[in-house]
Amino acid sequence: MASLRGWKKWMAAGRLVPLLTILGASLAVVLSLINLIKLSTADEIIIALLALVAVDALNERLNILEKIESRLSNIGSDQGLKGRYEMQTPVQQAGNASEICLCAIHGTSVILPYTGFYAARMREGCNIRIILLSPDSPAIDSIHLRSQHSQMKQRILSALGTLEGLVGMQTKGVCEVRLASTSIPFSMFAVDLSKASGLMNVEYHAYKVAIDNRPHVFLTASGCPYWFTYYTQQFEAIWSDSTTWRLSK
Repeated sequence: MASLRGWKKWMAAGRLVPLLTILGASLAVVLSLINLIKLSTADEIIIALLALVAVDALNERLNILEKIESRLSNIGSDQGLKGRYEMQTPVQQAGNASEICLCAIHGTSVILPYTGFYAARMREGCNIRIILLSPDSPAIDSIHLRSQHSQMKQRILSALGTLEGLVGMQTKGVCEVRLASTSIPFSMFAVDLSKASGLMNVEYHAYKVAIDNRPHVFLTASGCPYWFTYYTQQFEAIWSDSTTWRLSK
């Protein structure tokens, strides 16, 4: 089977023409050597040049194919779906970030354990933007129907209570929080969305699946520009449509 696939590759239209040119030139030279045909010196030079051009064209096509196959192989291994515990932590992703963006229903798993880390990054000038679902959103009822948890409002309020300290900090960086009125279709933790070094972890929501079993994908601005831009635009659209959350007096 492997040999058959190899022959199919060589018989592709893009390679067949240079192959036939090389074979034709070789045949003409052989026939001339055994005196079955007579070729002038000019003819021999022309045939030799045609063979060289065909070899060069074939070699170029092979190089292009190898580069394409290499890039496809890298995308398949780096950008595939992963489990939660295969993903980097916020500390690993955002250690040198100038901006951190979070979009989630309640985000408690990436907010509560890392508050100290976020505060430290803000002191260094990092800005933080967070989108959570409004605790008063009617979408919470539908989320309860497709989720294994029934305490979404309490989780959102818990996250907001923790964020009060970050929003109230007077540092180089600022923390802004907005509340979405409609269901957020995915969760996302992203770093430096506007930079070529940007990266993000996107979590897909699922039907009655435990949070640890949800599929994730890790995207970078350089490695997967189309989908990185797609989710960046999604974040900005949700941010624009959401309401700014103010500290209670």
